[in-house]
Amino acid sequence: GADGGPLLADIAIPQQSGGATAAWKPRHAVLLAKLLASREAGVQHIELTEADMQQMSSADPLPIPAALSVTAMLAASSAEALDAGDFRLLFTNAIGPSGAKMLGRFCHGDEQLEQCVRDHLQAEESLNPDAIFAEIVHLPEGRTGNVILRPVLREYEIPYLGRSGAPADKQLSITDLRVSIQAGRIVLRSAALNREIIPRLTNAHNYSWKGLGLYKFLCALQHQDVSDGLYWDWGPLESSEFLPRVTHGKLVLSRARWLLQSPELKSLLAAKGAELFTAVQTLRRERKLPRFVALRDSDNELPVDLDNILSIESLVDVLKGRDLATLVEMFPAANELTAVGPEGRFTHELVVPLLKRQPCPASTPAPMLSVATPSTTRRRFAPGSEWLYAKIYTGAATADRLLRDELRPVIDDAIATGSCDRWFFLRYSDPDGHLRIRFHGEPTRLREELLPRLEEVLAGPLDAGWVARVQFDTYERETERYGGDLGVELAEKLFHADSEAALSIIDTCSGDAGLDARWRLALRGIDQLLDDLGFDLAEKSEIMQSARDNFAREFGVGADFKQQTSARFRTERASLEALLNRACDHESLLQPGLAALDRRSAQLRHVAEQLCEAAAAGEFSAHPSDLAGSYIHMWVNRVLRSAHRAQELVLYDFLARLYQSAAARSPALRADSVMTV
Repeated sequence: GADGGPLLADIAIPQQSGGATAAWKPRHAVLLAKLLASREAGVQHIELTEADMQQMSSADPLPIPAALSVTAMLAASSAEALDAGDFRLLFTNAIGPSGAKMLGRFCHGDEQLEQCVRDHLQAEESLNPDAIFAEIVHLPEGRTGNVILRPVLREYEIPYLGRSGAPADKQLSITDLRVSIQAGRIVLRSAALNREIIPRLTNAHNYSWKGLGLYKFLCALQHQDVSDGLYWDWGPLESSEFLPRVTHGKLVLSRARWLLQSPELKSLLAAKGAELFTAVQTLRRERKLPRFVALRDSDNELPVDLDNILSIESLVDVLKGRDLATLVEMFPAANELTAVGPEGRFTHELVVPLLKRQPCPASTPAPMLSVATPSTTRRRFAPGSEWLYAKIYTGAATADRLLRDELRPVIDDAIATGSCDRWFFLRYSDPDGHLRIRFHGEPTRLREELLPRLEEVLAGPLDAGWVARVQFDTYERETERYGGDLGVELAEKLFHADSEAALSIIDTCSGDAGLDARWRLALRGIDQLLDDLGFDLAEKSEIMQSARDNFAREFGVGADFKQQTSARFRTERASLEALLNRACDHESLLQPGLAALDRRSAQLRHVAEQLCEAAAAGEFSAHPSDLAGSYIHMWVNRVLRSAHRAQELVLYDFLARLYQSAAARSPALRADSVMTV
């Protein structure tokens, strides 16, 4: 089957996001209840209490940037009322980093503002003194020049199809920059300066629209591991014809909003003169529209007075050709605008830069790795080369049958006769599910001995229909993912031992009855692999917590999932603690599978030594914990039948809990000694 089997039996895994439909989250249930209550009461206002806010909070929110700015508008009847604290604040958004994104373009016109912006940027940089903050200098197209124009605000700049104003020795060439993955983070660094580079864009340009890939990458890197902004979002309720104003104390989080559909717009467009005015007043009564509204297009708004025929005609002229229009209430009202001059009151926006007292955890610099040099090891192997690569399209359960009954004898014979010296497999979907199996050996023997055997054993399943098709393809190594030339070669040797162990477990834990044993052996296999690679308990705990948190964000897990996994963990805890205790192996009902894992450990001893030596010497372009994460991911892929990512989420959660518990009982406990529980 395609389900997750016994491991996920009592756990509801959230669906991974990816569709265009807004995801329904627990906070939307709170909003829906409030929305229905406001409609029943006939009011156009919702007040959120502290309890509501707590109930709507995300279970695992991304941290806000260390530097950001809040955009808002103040509403008060007078200066005296404002001074007395009698005001309301319309919160528009909070964006960053930095806190000067909206201010950079105005610095040319105000020296005091420019100095304030410089001070803010320097304060942001002081939170991470080991890194270099560099301004991205790029001109996407001439017409955006007025948006991106700003003075030189930082010491360093990264010019990319743009003219830098910084001194030549403070300009970081694109060709000098190196990219690596360290502890789950994308790290940009300068080869010449041997420092981490943190790119920044101190303007309001929408870089995601029609931008060049490299420019988008540098800009997007600003938002790594932090929220890209705070703003009100109705989510799946956004399509409602009417949404009320939302407040929390003095804060106005969202203005009242009306959607005008095509029939209403056609009625307005068909009316002329006095009929138009009458039609608008009828619409006002039916939809409970106030006198003053604004037609909203993205961040542009056209104020409209629905008692003024000239204003109405201007609105209707703009609405021509539309099937939908969004109206929002005018807030603050004209008599509550707090920006006052000799000419009267003015609309305004407040931009308030903010800075954290402490840096975000994500801003902690990762250790620098060796600069990745161009690969000298061959990375592409076509059919007929030293790698024979087959894609076998079949179902999840039949993939196990194929490995166990058809391919196992061929693999054993190939290794025994020397026509293949190592091999490995993985499960994949593109989108059709299939096995990817790769054999390494002398090209002539692969072609003349192993290939005919494969064709022979696959002919029967093809004719029977439980293999849909077989495809021989070019093997392209993931050199960068596994740390470079040496890293990928060692990974292939590790995958050979891993595949042998997985195949032995599939053989001894076959069918639906074996699925329970398989997830338990998958968990033990993760722990044992981390031990084989020399990670201590603290490091194993950190790796598992990071993996669990990443998968939790991917699936958007909430309180229900956490409660279910906690309950399941309490049920399984004793058996899992025994499973991780090597001293209990002789009593285990999983002895055949544990023996396969021990054989894997023996096979990996030399590979693990090479991996540890290379990592200690800084020879990998990827962090050891990231390499371990990739190895673990592939292990779970091989040994489990289906629903791999969902099962990984639960396995990582269980292991994180086990490691935290073990560390709490014995802080000095390390993985190179037996884990006693």
